[in-house]
Amino acid sequence: MHLKLLKSVIEPQSENVTLRAKAAKMELDQVQHHLVLQPLNDELRSQENILLEKYVVDVGNEEAFWRQKSRIQ
Repeated sequence: MHLKLLKSVIEPQSENVTLRAKAAKMELDQVQHHLVLQPLNDELRSQENILLEKYVVDVGNEEAFWRQKSRIQ
């Protein structure tokens, strides 16, 4: 019974963690594409740095989540 309850909590979180990482990657890709077109734009460079940090954190969170989930099963 406890495992079923735990599974019902984990499944929505797995989608959420993965979606956050994918969304961060898409945002980063978009800014990097604009940077190719406008390499001297300081605002885009700053935005890229912020989004890169966010992406690294989100991917790390996703990896940690899946590592924890693999230990539960």
